[in-house]
Amino acid sequence: IGGKVGVNHPRGKNLIGAFHAPRRVLVDPDALATLPAWEFRAGLYEVVKYGVIASAPLLDLLDTRLDEVLTQRGDTLTEVVAACCRIKAGIVSADEREGGLRRILNFGHTAGHALEAASGYGRLRHGEAVALGMRVALALGVARGVTAPDLAGRVGALLDRLGRVP
Repeated sequence: IGGKVGVNHPRGKNLIGAFHAPRRVLVDPDALATLPAWEFRAGLYEVVKYGVIASAPLLDLLDTRLDEVLTQRGDTLTEVVAACCRIKAGIVSADEREGGLRRILNFGHTAGHALEAASGYGRLRHGEAVALGMRVALALGVARGVTAPDLAGRVGALLDRLGRVP
């Protein structure tokens, strides 16, 4: 969804790339059950991102039904996947080439990409780096008075519940 593809370069992550909208996106949430638990959790950090940037109901779902999501199957997971697809499609359709609104998809990625680069691209999984980046962004937002401290605390607690992937 979104058609943005990038290749890492020694000077930074995703510096070489293109935009090409797909004709169709197929999703099978049941395929997520085939992932190792640690890899699945690494992807869930991006789901938290979607909750923060665009959907209080998604954040609420993660808060209240995380145990169901962590089973890696079932209706709750399908609901999460569908919500993320709707969110990303809505943002991308409003800003296909990242000229404005689409930038919110980068929440947590600025510091996250820096951490990935500093650790040699391999020590941290992308989702884990994004989770750390979200913590940085939220702390900066609180310090600047543009982020409610209770939101930063809530997201931090949710990230803690997901745990660090090995």
